Amino acid sequence: MELRHIPEYAGYVAGDDGSIWTLWRFGGRIAGWLLTPWPQRRLRPQSGTGGHLRVTLAINGVRTHQYVHALVLFAFVGPRPFPGAECRHANDTPTDNRPENLSWGTKRQNSQDRTDRGRVPKGTQNGKSKLTPRQVLAIVRSPLSCRAAAKRYGVKHAAIQSVRCGRTWSHLTGIQRNGSIDPITTARPDRSEAGA
Repeated sequence: MELRHIPEYAGYVAGDDGSIWTLWRFGGRIAGWLLTPWPQRRLRPQSGTGGHLRVTLAINGVRTHQYVHALVLFAFVGPRPFPGAECRHANDTPTDNRPENLSWGTKRQNSQDRTDRGRVPKGTQNGKSKLTPRQVLAIVRSPLSCRAAAKRYGVKHAAIQSVRCGRTWSHLTGIQRNGSIDPITTARPDRSEAGA
């Protein structure tokens, strides 16, 4: 196992298996805490937000919680390349903190990863959804105003606007945010074919 020092966190190293180790050893009441050249013990991570692992470090006598994936990236890749950079997990497993599974990215890239891998609840999978797929399709085809449709379906008019402009339910309606319709998502027959 390869161990590398974590910049800005003196006395701690990260392993290429995603582990975090301390170099500090308690030398007794008189000696206090001593910094050693070899790892003393592996820190036990705790589950944090979204299943990501975090450890408690002591920096200048102050305890701080840090995410393991960020510490491993600091040690093996380097500091954040730009302010606000986020850690991305290539295999979408928040507990897999090996360096080859991690990379720096933007918030948008991280969000797109969640969407591409199906971790963003859409439609009725979203716990806040008040409309059914059948109602959404009826809203898109309805000539009613947003306020009238909202009253009919028991939602706010902003919910109807969001459906009609593609902010929500676009996976079902095929309406993109720019107002165009995705022909792959919604295969609607041409009017000329329907009349023939």
